[in-house]
Amino acid sequence: MKFFFYLAFAFHLGIFSQTKDLVVLNSETSEGLDLVNVFYPKLNEGSITNASGKVRIELRKDSLTFSHINYSSSRVSYENLSTIDTIYLVPKENTLSEVIVTNFDLKKKLRTTFENYSKYYPTLAITNESTYKEVYRTNNKLARLIQVQLKWWHKDYKYNFKKNLNKQSEFSLVEIDYSKISNDSTLSKAGFIENKSLVPTFHLNYYILYLLDYCNEIYIDKLIKNENSTKVIFTSDVFDNNEKIASLNKSELIFDEKGAIIYLKFILDYNNFSYEEYSERKRTKYTGQTQRQIMELNFKQINNSIYNLSSYKSQLLGTISYSGNTDSFDIRQELFITKSYKSKSIKNSEIIDLEKPFYENITSYKNLENKILLTSEELEFINDSINK
Repeated sequence: MKFFFYLAFAFHLGIFSQTKDLVVLNSETSEGLDLVNVFYPKLNEGSITNASGKVRIELRKDSLTFSHINYSSSRVSYENLSTIDTIYLVPKENTLSEVIVTNFDLKKKLRTTFENYSKYYPTLAITNESTYKEVYRTNNKLARLIQVQLKWWHKDYKYNFKKNLNKQSEFSLVEIDYSKISNDSTLSKAGFIENKSLVPTFHLNYYILYLLDYCNEIYIDKLIKNENSTKVIFTSDVFDNNEKIASLNKSELIFDEKGAIIYLKFILDYNNFSYEEYSERKRTKYTGQTQRQIMELNFKQINNSIYNLSSYKSQLLGTISYSGNTDSFDIRQELFITKSYKSKSIKNSEIIDLEKPFYENITSYKNLENKILLTSEELEFINDSINK
């Protein structure tokens, strides 16, 4: 089955094998921090924390940087790294000042960013060594979990809607960390988002055009500024052919001092969006309803100049009704980029078939030498499944 109208960790290992586990916490609450970039700036290598703030990194003779869009960065020397297990990051909100909005034209700001897109983001062919993670729940129960190492090659970080996806992006499977689909026969466990809808949402220009073309009025809820960045929290109704189809609620954009977008978060609530389909696998009709979607893009500055995508995160919530049953679904897809470099396209023999969802390109597998620390729930699901 397919979901329509979609706005639509780990890192690549070198020859060293010595690793260290760390946990990154909020300095004020001692809560674990998700999506903290942990990397060696000189080597352009790194990893990222999981939902509990845990991360496993390869030890290199270099200082390690901890970076998050909402926290002040921290750097730990190689010598000190061996003596600590916990890193505390200070929230940036303490250093920002809220501004009373009198006249801030977000659409004008977006147009300027779009016009200068090539100054801020890569325009050459790049390969991104990445970790792709997909977690699918139905009725609040894990039904599918995959985590793989991928290479993502893109011709340009500006998605061209007039060209075929295969002409712009290529993916190759490097390694499988985990892959498991439950034996439950529930129809909704097979739900997925087509790659032709998913991959465009990895690109920032997708969201800029979405705001410019589908949001008639954008209301600024809060403006928070310091000397290096401007955070805009906004709300807007979304229209297609003069019909309201969704609402963006308390969504966020963060601009740097030059006007580049370095963080984006969309919270999209759909307006009674439903559809009917036929499942070839189950030979039955079903009705799907998409309720909410949350998407995040994080960017990291490379070579002290342009910004490259650092992480992508999406959550799609809704229900599937079939044969008198109604199941809820929660699909989460994450892409973490850990190393990027200029390169030619991927060899034809290595390219993943983008006509299939990612999970159908991957066999069941558990890598005992895992490169990302999963949550307790995810580990229990994997271990229980593998042992059966």
